[in-house]
Amino acid sequence: MRPFPIITAFSVLAVLIYGASIGNEFVTWDDPLLILNNPAIQSMNWKTLIWIFTHYDPELYIPLTYLSYQFDHLFAGLSPALYHAHNLFLHTVNALLVTWLTFLLSKRNQWIALFCGVAFLVHPLHTEAVAWASARKDVLSAAFFLGSLISYLKFEKRSERLLLVLSLVLFVLGLLSKVMIVTLPAVIVLIALYERKDLNRVFWKYLSPYIAIGIVFIIIALFGKRALLESATPFSYVLVAFNSTSFYLEKLFVPLNLSVLVPYTGPITLSNPYFYLPVVAILALATLTTLTLARTRLIAFSLLFYLLTLAPTFTNYAKAGMAYMASDRYGYIPSIGIFFLVATLLYRFKARYSAHLPVTVICCLISVVFAALSNQQSLTWKNSETLYRHTLRIYPDAHAAQNNIGKIHASRGEYDIAKEYYDAAHAIHPTAETYYNFGLMYAAQGRKDLAREHYLNALELTPTHAQTHVNLGGMLAEEGRTLEAIAHFQSAVETKPEFLIAHLNLGHLYLELDRLAEAKAAYSKVLKLNLDIPDALRGLAKILLKEGNQPGAESLLERARQLEGGL
Repeated sequence: MRPFPIITAFSVLAVLIYGASIGNEFVTWDDPLLILNNPAIQSMNWKTLIWIFTHYDPELYIPLTYLSYQFDHLFAGLSPALYHAHNLFLHTVNALLVTWLTFLLSKRNQWIALFCGVAFLVHPLHTEAVAWASARKDVLSAAFFLGSLISYLKFEKRSERLLLVLSLVLFVLGLLSKVMIVTLPAVIVLIALYERKDLNRVFWKYLSPYIAIGIVFIIIALFGKRALLESATPFSYVLVAFNSTSFYLEKLFVPLNLSVLVPYTGPITLSNPYFYLPVVAILALATLTTLTLARTRLIAFSLLFYLLTLAPTFTNYAKAGMAYMASDRYGYIPSIGIFFLVATLLYRFKARYSAHLPVTVICCLISVVFAALSNQQSLTWKNSETLYRHTLRIYPDAHAAQNNIGKIHASRGEYDIAKEYYDAAHAIHPTAETYYNFGLMYAAQGRKDLAREHYLNALELTPTHAQTHVNLGGMLAEEGRTLEAIAHFQSAVETKPEFLIAHLNLGHLYLELDRLAEAKAAYSKVLKLNLDIPDALRGLAKILLKEGNQPGAESLLERARQLEGGL
């Protein structure tokens, strides 16, 4: 294949589909957590570099993703255009790498490779990974995954150790972007079986570093996922795995009604058709695949590629309090297996029946339709309100979307409208988050008794709702009920040990009570968590003055003034 025309064509096509979405705003779904309110990505120095390599997000270990945001911020600040353009660039690179990978897997078949590359580029299921700034970890890790896999396959052909080293380095970089690509060693074994290679001692010798690196990152990942893994039963995860496996397969073939949220609030039981139908469908597909093994390994290879690369996502449903059961971006890498299967079957069909022109024309027409759908879907990410209203058109029972639109109206002072959305969310599925939002709204209106009542309702439903503890603690502190406030802030940090505002408030209250050692510990924790925070620096300065260390206090106060632009 001639690379330059392909690179040019893919780049033009990517801009035609997603160019308009570069003008999208940030959205309130994770963008504040990872970008807008994250001091660690808003400067690049040794402190921020240490921070991003020693902290989770709070669940995922993604230091290289944070580093990519640092570069975006270095050139564009918090203007979203560069963040979106960066995602689009990575997606285009990934489509080219998919073309290269499937070219190798298909024994240098250009038609199959181009089909897979174009399908990957234009498919609507991938829009979330491209149009959402917080999905950087998915497109970035995919680039390293594909680069590592291609380098390994090239190493097998040429036996050049430099290619093996390059593959291992790319694998590590991918894991530092998102640990989801940890199944790469299993994919290498799968390819070897598909190509009928001898899995001898030499093969395992070269694969062993991948396995060792993968185990290390699995251990790292488990520390971030402990709370999530404890939130449901193993049988629930099995049922959700079947459900999500069938969900992405369906959306790959019929990419309609895509949404950032796929809500489910009912019981997770095998008697529920929402779960037993996917189980039956997947088991039937597995049976049919097994029956084809005697004739071809293609179907088993493609479906196992899909399943292996999807497997790390099977436990993710619980992290939003059952706010969603699937996320489109989780099908990003797994889709390659399905594209390869469809492309190979179509190629064999057109070769056998001399139907090159009609098959190619139909594929082109479907690509145009998919491109148009992707363009349309990318614009649903224009801003937070557009995103959540799109979700409600598809899933009226998406209580998280009802809550988020309510918060948008509350931020505008449109409290009556906000209340309607909160009431709708509560009617669908009562959650601590809804009670918390009611509390915020009433507090903003100065209706403190109602705010307190709803905060207490939130804690009765979910005693570990850290933000509610912070807000209720703040109200108690304003009333002079300092010890009660401290108790709530302590509860918040017990639930979320890295909750900055809770530690900061503890520092202020301990200082007020002249409990200097505890105040110093709280302020130091703030600075350790989120670098140089002026309020924490001033609090430590006050402690140093009380201890008679005036030069140290003046140094901290000067640093606080510098951070605030000399104000």
